[in-house]
Amino acid sequence: MTGFFIPSSIERSKNAKTYFAKRVSRIYPALLAAFVVSLVAVLTFGVHIQKIKVSMGTLVTWIISQVTVFQFYTPSELTLYGVGNPNGSLWTISMELQVYVLLYLIYGWLKRQKISTWAFLIGGGYMINILFSFTKDFLSEFIFKLINVTFLPYLYIYLIGVFVYVHRDKIIPTLKKGFWLIVALYVVWCIINMHIGFSLGHYANIISGSFVCVLTISAGYYFGNHRLQYDFSYSLYLYHMIIINVLAILGITGTWYSMVIVYLFTGVLSALSVFFVEGRGKKAIEKMILKN
Repeated sequence: MTGFFIPSSIERSKNAKTYFAKRVSRIYPALLAAFVVSLVAVLTFGVHIQKIKVSMGTLVTWIISQVTVFQFYTPSELTLYGVGNPNGSLWTISMELQVYVLLYLIYGWLKRQKISTWAFLIGGGYMINILFSFTKDFLSEFIFKLINVTFLPYLYIYLIGVFVYVHRDKIIPTLKKGFWLIVALYVVWCIINMHIGFSLGHYANIISGSFVCVLTISAGYYFGNHRLQYDFSYSLYLYHMIIINVLAILGITGTWYSMVIVYLFTGVLSALSVFFVEGRGKKAIEKMILKN
């Protein structure tokens, strides 16, 4: 969805300053608020309940990483916390920031390319993803993990989104009409893959990964163009693992009510973020950046 939506943001922005002000104001106010909640959870449930020993230096380093662009960093001491990471979802934040910059630099060139060039680029993205899945055995663990948090292994996913956006006038009507066919094909593929165990590709096999990309956009347009006043998707993403970690520490897992608790508290924190943090933070940051 980043590949599909960011080109629109680029086209609506007057210049680079406006574009990056929008991106920073979208990411950081909610992210910083969520980090404060995560920090309180770590100090309360990790240090005091789990009795994890975290040095002041480690804590400061972790704080700096989480409020800048290194959200994928987890000190070894905190791998003992909860399920192994204070907020394991955030490794994609730094990747998103990379893609924001990359797309701004190359989108003007991308949208002028012929279908043959697009086929080459997306095909290259598939090859990078496939080859990367075989590098774990001969790359050092550090290098493998470092590449894993760049956009490179997931390039094909972003390019599919950009391609659909660039050619949306022709592709979207087809995806909209073919929604149920795509759903049926995806279900058939999942059933088949349960038996054959196709796993070619990093993170997700490339066929399933491609299906999810296309199906997500198809579903969005099939069910109509809804203009919701508030967007809870980002804040739900930020908070769900914080709650799951706390429940794991308290031993409240594997039950129906643990799931209800996760949904309930994630929803409440998400709503607080949307109503009291994101809108005001967005305006403040954009004003601060654009006035300079």
